[in-house]
Amino acid sequence: MPPKQRKPPKGRPRLPGGAGRRVKLNAVNAYTAAHKLKVLQHLSRTSSMAGTIAKFYPELPDQQYNGRRVLIYSWRWSLHKIVAACTVPSEAKKKKASGQGVATVLPTSVELQLVRWVGDLRDEGVPVTTPP
Repeated sequence: MPPKQRKPPKGRPRLPGGAGRRVKLNAVNAYTAAHKLKVLQHLSRTSSMAGTIAKFYPELPDQQYNGRRVLIYSWRWSLHKIVAACTVPSEAKKKKASGQGVATVLPTSVELQLVRWVGDLRDEGVPVTTPP
């Protein structure tokens, strides 16, 4: 039995000699708080940024060296936050930390007061819009 013929793929055909989709060059990586703390501890022990980057990121291309150096220095500015996050094991595994008060939930009584206040404003004819 002869092999089945494949249907041509949907979409625009590739140009002759085309290599397909380009590889992304600027990939953003997120690191856990525990990893950041290890990097910063090594940097403080050795005082060598080149040695720290070589130890933790041996496969880093030369073009990305300066960007990683700046990233590590930005971690150093927020060292107190990283240390605080690493005191709780579940927080040490997280890659992103929300700022304090970002996800504040109002008590029901306060929320009802706001609803009444907005309702009163609308009754008086004041245009009240919702946030975008």
